[in-house]
Amino acid sequence: MTSTAGAIYSWQCNQNMLSLAQFYSTILDLQNREARKHPEPYKLSDDKDAWQIFADQADNTFQAMLGPLSGFYIFTTGASQSYKENVDRAQLHTGFLSAIFSDFSLQEDAKKDLDKVLTNFAQAVGGFKMDTEAQTKTMNYTLKINTVPTMTIGGTAEHPLTVNVPTTTIVYMKIKATAWKSAMDACSVGGGAEHFEFDMTYTKTNCQLNMDWYQKAIPKFNGVCHGKEPCGIRRRPVPAR
Repeated sequence: MTSTAGAIYSWQCNQNMLSLAQFYSTILDLQNREARKHPEPYKLSDDKDAWQIFADQADNTFQAMLGPLSGFYIFTTGASQSYKENVDRAQLHTGFLSAIFSDFSLQEDAKKDLDKVLTNFAQAVGGFKMDTEAQTKTMNYTLKINTVPTMTIGGTAEHPLTVNVPTTTIVYMKIKATAWKSAMDACSVGGGAEHFEFDMTYTKTNCQLNMDWYQKAIPKFNGVCHGKEPCGIRRRPVPAR
């Protein structure tokens, strides 16, 4: 039988891996800027830089999980899906969350927490100027969601044998530029248009952490973080922009 303590430990292992993924993502960001001969960090306050920041964040997250950390996960990638709806400002979050998290068993409290995350994010970035004249341009973004579902591996109906399956789901989103701007305006203080079209495509990749591999690699992870181990990076294809 699984336990609450076991689930908490599994969730923390997921968090540790995401921290390591962020470490690799930062290295990839430096490599990308070096290749573009752009040594200075991009600035969110710069109209052109803002698009590049979000695109790099989306791609680098994907690259880190499916590149240097790929040996620690079992991956399942779903088909690309689309979400295009004429939405009311007040219902944007409900529709968005329903589309993205339709296959998650979320309690109402969890949905409210996610809604707060979306609102806080929109208010944080909504003030930055972003050119939306290029109608074909998309805002690329990734969400990373940690869950610890249980899996039955034996036993009986009365006494099932279950294990925790620490899983990180990467949601890679490509949101049409005009839809992004409308959504940010709608979520910001003061609001925006009452009705607008929200148009995006998204792909979900489930990454199941192999706990045996993770625990055996902890010394190496510590070495990488302290600069005592190499951190080789190989690039993998990401969803087309």
